[in-house]
Amino acid sequence: MFAVGEVVSRGFLAYGHICDVLRTASFLGVVSIGQTIVILSGGFDLSVGPLVTMGNVFTCMFINGINSNTPWAMALIILLGSAFGLVSGLGVTYLKISSLVMTLAVGTLVTGITLLFSHGAPTGLASPILRYIGVGSLLDVFPVIILIWIMLSAFFVFLLRSTTFGRKIYYIGANEKAAFLSGVRVNFVKILAFTISGATAASTGPNGRLYTRCLFWYRR
Repeated sequence: MFAVGEVVSRGFLAYGHICDVLRTASFLGVVSIGQTIVILSGGFDLSVGPLVTMGNVFTCMFINGINSNTPWAMALIILLGSAFGLVSGLGVTYLKISSLVMTLAVGTLVTGITLLFSHGAPTGLASPILRYIGVGSLLDVFPVIILIWIMLSAFFVFLLRSTTFGRKIYYIGANEKAAFLSGVRVNFVKILAFTISGATAASTGPNGRLYTRCLFWYRR
């Protein structure tokens, strides 16, 4: 594909262009980490889109361009995403609601809350720190957001392949009943999977629109 792209448009294989493509892909890449865990456990999460939007809107409203607001705002957004993921997991495991239906309902709820608190006209600015994470490069060579994506991917690959939790995810996805009869705490593991998915989706929001200083700018 890259070879064809270079033939059609010279410069397609340039280092700068490849970095731009990977930088754009990295945002969805972080979301897909959490989604992958849910899918491996036998579920599906339709709430990731609204959670990304919520993280995008709320973070900029909280930060409003101030660096000192960034740590607590990011922590709060991750906690919110985790809480909504927890709700999805509880609905799927204890209420026995289909993951498609439950996460669709949670996603609709998240969209409503986002519109309610932003009054349909979200405002706010990304802080310089977030701008650096989104579009900056380490030593002016390697994009920071791609490095974060690689590190997160490596961590979760290790988590799935080399830990008890990872093996339980695969067991549940292959045969939930057999996993339960083998002593696996199925409900706990599935709830944790949805919680991780919510956290990764919400944390992606602040970085998703960092090509401009203003994530959402409403003009009357």
